Amino acid sequence: MATHKPSPPWLIILASFLTTAFGACITYGTGVTYKALRDRYNESVVLTSWLGSLALAVFSIGGPVGSVLINISTCRTCIVIGGVLNLIGYSSSYLVTDMNFLFVTFGVIGGLGQSLCYSASLVIAGFYFEEHRSLASGVAVSGAGVGMLLMPSYTQYLIDTYDLEGAFLLLGATGVQVCVFALLMRPHPLEQKRKLQPGDTKISQNIYRRSNMCSGCLEHFGILRNKEFLLFLVSTVMWHIGNSIVLLYLPSYFIYRGSSFVEAASIMLMMGAGSIFSRILVGFAAVDENTGPRILYTGILGLSGTATCFLSYFASTLPGKVVYTFIYGLYTGGIYALFNSILVELLGIEKLASSFGATLLACGVGTLVGPPIAAFLVVGESENYEPTFFLAGLCIIAGSIFQILMTLKCQFKLPDVDGGTCAGADDIPQDNIKGNLADLQYPTEIQMKRFDDC
Repeated sequence: MATHKPSPPWLIILASFLTTAFGACITYGTGVTYKALRDRYNESVVLTSWLGSLALAVFSIGGPVGSVLINISTCRTCIVIGGVLNLIGYSSSYLVTDMNFLFVTFGVIGGLGQSLCYSASLVIAGFYFEEHRSLASGVAVSGAGVGMLLMPSYTQYLIDTYDLEGAFLLLGATGVQVCVFALLMRPHPLEQKRKLQPGDTKISQNIYRRSNMCSGCLEHFGILRNKEFLLFLVSTVMWHIGNSIVLLYLPSYFIYRGSSFVEAASIMLMMGAGSIFSRILVGFAAVDENTGPRILYTGILGLSGTATCFLSYFASTLPGKVVYTFIYGLYTGGIYALFNSILVELLGIEKLASSFGATLLACGVGTLVGPPIAAFLVVGESENYEPTFFLAGLCIIAGSIFQILMTLKCQFKLPDVDGGTCAGADDIPQDNIKGNLADLQYPTEIQMKRFDDC
């Protein structure tokens, strides 16, 4: 495999920022689209909720797919494929007349495209920055905050101007722009070393790709032996059950509490504004050794869950609605900036792509089941959403509790399945990492036999 000169780090951050803003945040307009879908197709709350939750869930469930693509190719290739899927998924939704077909175009294809863009843009930032990984990730994912800030109003403008079908067409055109940003992301040397060198080892290209795919799949299962990582995944599932309920139903709840359709969409802008500040500020805070990403993660979930449990008090007035939306975006937005640092602490940089994909899968599981469960709690024909937000708050608080358990397990050094302890990335000898990379570059006959068996 030919090596390339890496891109300047600042260019990687800029490209990652733009990728998350344009190609990975279309789902943040799902709350606005939910109302338009109900008006256009006149389907039930439960069925429409399933469509919205599927779009949000596939965005996360596609994480392992992105990990495999990164392992067998590059982050840049993964983003290009994601941009093409964005174009296909949303543009084909323009032709759909039956909402059931939107589950494929809008939900699966469009959601997967955004998932590939998001996972690859954060993983490449993790490769390029070692010392200030949380800060770099925070700046990169702040593009998602910009998307959260602009996408609801942008989607609402497209729907008002071009109807729902025209909005789908233009959203597809927006999502494909990430292909341009991907061309700026040259593979990092560490990313290239993780792959076999067919020319150097005289291995055929076919075996080369099979071996990378096989090792990537085995790595996905291997990281699940780490009990601390499993607690982190459970916490992520609980958080996203609550988070998906908030994202999908908050505009409709504000309308139920007296806001107009336009006002509800405008209030959602405050969530994006808070998220932008949060992703950068949390990145700075995580650099402090006395704080650390795990403590921040736990506290953020606890505070945002508590605020969501008391949403009914905030929603009684317009200023209260604005305050809650800003606070929720301020607290939850920064969590995504902590993913890379926590995962590297748990499993090491060499497993970042696989662990990030598994984390996004956990996000998708929670996102998939959250809104449909909440839909059954919608009370009466007037659609009272208050019980659903109390459930959302409890789930987010549960996520914080599992984070506490994860931290306690590490502090008390409880043994894992394989007899090890909760060692962070800094505890892994660099010679071992170099040795593993050498094994990847020059596989033994036994390793090649395992690849063939796969």
